[in-house]
Amino acid sequence: MAKRLLASFLQGIDVNPVKRGAKGHDLFPTIRRVRQAIIKGNLVGIFIQETRHKDGSLDDLLDGPAIFAKMFPNIPIYAARITPPSHRPHIFRIDQPFTYSEVANDSSNNIESISDMTSFIGRRIASLAV
Repeated sequence: MAKRLLASFLQGIDVNPVKRGAKGHDLFPTIRRVRQAIIKGNLVGIFIQETRHKDGSLDDLLDGPAIFAKMFPNIPIYAARITPPSHRPHIFRIDQPFTYSEVANDSSNNIESISDMTSFIGRRIASLAV
């Protein structure tokens, strides 16, 4: 019951969950919804990890944020971080915005692939550690 209620609430505020480990055709509806939201100018949050780690470490980064950044190279990206679950009170920090175009056109960033952009976003998130 509680899960159905939460699911209804999240759908009501236009949250588009992605099933962990989803690949290929399973992702197309989500990609389409996220793309439409970006085109409409809506704020879109995409997690770079499947789950938070108790120690706050960033590993096994996912390419989703970098893929959408490349698809929409001039939209602002806000790296954000919340303190690890063990840290109380929780602190939420947001970085200054940047765009894929700015990052990729700055040769000091050495962005040659989606993986490079994922690493760049991960470093920006890591820089927000408390």
